[in-house]
Amino acid sequence: MEDELEQFRGLSLLLQHRALVGRLDAIESAIAACQSSELSDAEMADRLLPLLRSFAAALPAHFAAESRSSASLLRDCSDPEFARALAELDGQHPRLLAAFEGSVTQLAACASASSGVCHVSFEQAIAELLTAIGEFRSHEAREDALFAD
Repeated sequence: MEDELEQFRGLSLLLQHRALVGRLDAIESAIAACQSSELSDAEMADRLLPLLRSFAAALPAHFAAESRSSASLLRDCSDPEFARALAELDGQHPRLLAAFEGSVTQLAACASASSGVCHVSFEQAIAELLTAIGEFRSHEAREDALFAD
């Protein structure tokens, strides 16, 4: 996974965005496939974890790159509304990262649960993951809209 992360870091912000959205698409597809299968919660968690871990591992590098870009843009910015919106988006990064890291922790608990009993509700873990995905997609859409203007 380290080689994959190093390649990700070398991408431009636009390509990082596309790669992250592609990973989210893969996670959502895996969730849908798992939900329509006869797999146990632990087996479903095992299938989702590699995708989710890959996504969550890429977020700190992506958010750091965005923060560096934002700092540069803010130095030269004369539009207070743009600066406010950009700062607000940057401020969402810790919460988004925490949500995905929390999902990794929850699904890992489900995957490693002894005797097939999950210590956290698998359904709740998936619901929270889907909420985080929706929030991340909304965040990315707001960033895209900000730079489209």
